Amino acid sequence: MSSAPAETDSKPRPSAREVLGHYVPITAWLPRYPRALLGKDIAAGITSWAVMVPVAMAYAELAGVPAGVGLVTAMAGLTAYAVLGTSKHAKVTTSSTMAVMSASVVAPVAGGDEATYLAMTAMLAIIVGLYLLVAGILKLGFLSEFLAKPVITGFIVGLAITIAVGQLPKLFGVEGTDGNVFEQLAGLVEQLPETDTIGLLIGLAAMAIILVARKIDRRIPGPLIAVVGAIVLASVLDLADEGLAVVGDISGDVPTPHLPDISFGDVAYLAAGAAGIFFLALAESISANRAFANRHGYRIDPDQELVALGGSNLSSGLLGGFTVDSSVSSMATGEAAGNKTQVSSLVIALGLLLTLVVLGSLFTNLPQSILAAVIITSVISLVDFAEWRRYIQWRKTDALVAFIAALGVLFTD
Repeated sequence: MSSAPAETDSKPRPSAREVLGHYVPITAWLPRYPRALLGKDIAAGITSWAVMVPVAMAYAELAGVPAGVGLVTAMAGLTAYAVLGTSKHAKVTTSSTMAVMSASVVAPVAGGDEATYLAMTAMLAIIVGLYLLVAGILKLGFLSEFLAKPVITGFIVGLAITIAVGQLPKLFGVEGTDGNVFEQLAGLVEQLPETDTIGLLIGLAAMAIILVARKIDRRIPGPLIAVVGAIVLASVLDLADEGLAVVGDISGDVPTPHLPDISFGDVAYLAAGAAGIFFLALAESISANRAFANRHGYRIDPDQELVALGGSNLSSGLLGGFTVDSSVSSMATGEAAGNKTQVSSLVIALGLLLTLVVLGSLFTNLPQSILAAVIITSVISLVDFAEWRRYIQWRKTDALVAFIAALGVLFTD
């Protein structure tokens, strides 16, 4: 009696096109891109570009690198994520969190040398990118589920306060002091008699414009309006000649990919510092991308998200930029402007390239206090007051954990 052939549970092997579509998602969705969405994505991209130019320049200052590097960083991050990511709304670009974390790792060992600082900043982004890429290949996206929300909430609040206080000297036009938040505030009070009144007034006016525009409609490019107005004012009145601190020339050179030239010992140091940035980028980005995906009725692949984040950081580092992750504020701006797919990110990247190559000279007379105003108003949005109220009302232990995490950042810088 012959036996029937055994049934197999093996699945058919995926085709080469399916494999490519999984690891390089743009090859799967772009050929099927509905032309009806193109107008909306272009409009959203232009609006987001208008907001992102001054923000990227401001975050470059926060990272301790020239303003032009911020444009390169944003361009590289957005392009790489558009090719590799699974979210329709994510904007992987410069962020206050990544900028200040990069500076905190590099500044203590760069020795004040600009070339060394730039090289170490770029290498840090490359190492973070490698960590994220390997984590994605090993399918470690589930790790985002185990990072305690109260700790992240408290950390972000502490970070937002630290960033804002760190920008106050630029807003007031004084030198500032080092140390934790309280030491910096004490130093600022001592230097108040040296305040640059004109720069302060320009910065405060910019903050008012940005906050009012955000309140009316997030599609209004408040930062760009403030930047253009300040440049015109500074140029017409020759305020730079009167001593007002301005951004100066922005390089129009588009860098070619290269590995930074630093010692093995510095690489080992950066590898240790990159571990903390890796976990923060993983937690912030996947959480934000998942939240937007849920809101719009689609799913993301956490493992591929890590690959995309890794590719974005590698691209930024190889072009001399700094670390990047998903920017919630940029995602919110794009969403409000009608963003539908990652085509909008490619439009933004093209706009940033044109800004770097053609429009950079227009920002020569941009007051430094404007960049401080952009950063301060941006980090205000990082504080989730509703989340804190929820902790205090319903989960006292979580509120305590978040509070301790925030104090840890404030006291240790």
